[in-house]
Amino acid sequence: MPRKLTTAAVALSAALSLLGAAPAFARPATDSSGVPAAAKQLLAAQASLDAAAARIQALAEAAPSDSGYAGTWVDAGTRTLVLYWKGAPSGDVARRIEAEKSRTVHVSIKPAAYSARRLAAEVESIRPAVAAGQDHLVGVGARPDGSGIDVKVDTAAAAKAHPASAAAPLNSQSEILPAAVRAAGSRVDTRIVPSAPGGLYVTSRENENPADVMAGALIHQGGGGICSTGFGAIWRSGWGHDYPQIMTALHCQVNTNAWYSQTGARLANGDYTNSASPATDSVIVAADNGIAGRGWDGGAAGAPNQGTKPVSGAAHTNPGDYLCFSGGITGINCAARTTAVGQWDGAVKVDIATSTDGSNLAGHGDSGGPVFTVGPADNWASWTARGIIHGRPGTMAENTCHSPLVGDYGCTPTVEFTDVVDALAAVPNTRIATGHLTWTSGP
Repeated sequence: MPRKLTTAAVALSAALSLLGAAPAFARPATDSSGVPAAAKQLLAAQASLDAAAARIQALAEAAPSDSGYAGTWVDAGTRTLVLYWKGAPSGDVARRIEAEKSRTVHVSIKPAAYSARRLAAEVESIRPAVAAGQDHLVGVGARPDGSGIDVKVDTAAAAKAHPASAAAPLNSQSEILPAAVRAAGSRVDTRIVPSAPGGLYVTSRENENPADVMAGALIHQGGGGICSTGFGAIWRSGWGHDYPQIMTALHCQVNTNAWYSQTGARLANGDYTNSASPATDSVIVAADNGIAGRGWDGGAAGAPNQGTKPVSGAAHTNPGDYLCFSGGITGINCAARTTAVGQWDGAVKVDIATSTDGSNLAGHGDSGGPVFTVGPADNWASWTARGIIHGRPGTMAENTCHSPLVGDYGCTPTVEFTDVVDALAAVPNTRIATGHLTWTSGP
């Protein structure tokens, strides 16, 4: 089927109408870029706010003593960068905040109960128990506003294992929880959140070109389910040569067999010994031929209106950011907004986004696929990589979606994804691909 050019940003129109950016049932105004005017305003504001946040966060996190920085919320709709702070900013950080205000960025500072550094230490004290699944723990993370930490517990399993305690409220001092949780609960506000083990999106666009592999195509190994390709990456060898790599979700890697497209073309080597990152649920495998530095846009696998966009870089995500998902089975959906970052789902560090209009962001077969945003720096023409699709939160019941390629499959409006910058950093000498690269054999 021919792949027709489309633009991811057009998909924002549905979400924007909910935010008052476009009248109900009205066709959003666009220009030659194909991006709705309302979307341009929202994403331009977000780009400025994210850049300001990055500069402030870098100073706060580099300070030798605790600066009091607690968290960030990006509100592009009101063009406001909300900073949560324990105490008041001072020194270089305070001067940086004032400098950002002079750049026409509206900054609102709100009080926080604890600093991010303090909460990170508490999270780290519990994380080994979560990774091991000790006493039915399935997740832990700091709240974006610095008010405390949330510990996720598989309450159904806990009640079954401890029937005598099932009727009592589960709190941070419950004896059925590990000592690390009870200790944290005595130091900071610790909320116990009923949950369940997270669900991974593995199921079983289709005929990918081995010389130009792009993000959002279908990929699988012999004996494994279908997943999606993440962003192209470049690994630089010790002798200075660049080699094309393909990112995807580590939980999609079931053996050391080669990776193939849906139609059987070999895309990548299956050896991942030195390129797997369990903490980001990511693996970076050597492309057999080449990568394009682009991503699939528009329709899902087996559907019309597929197109592609170039990738221009990679960045971290802030709570409040608007994002797009483009898994191979579900296709493009730009009605996503980040609700939390840096949360631990078992042994995997995840960010979480939920749909602003109730639509499903991803489902089975989308694991490993790209999460991204677009912005004004290049007239909305390219993607900035943000993450790799991981799965659904444990308490999120699956809806039923339909794919023209695989039929009915499970999907959800809230999705966990892992940070692409962290995934790249886990493999030394690796960076995001922003252009075409084919295999070279070295000197």
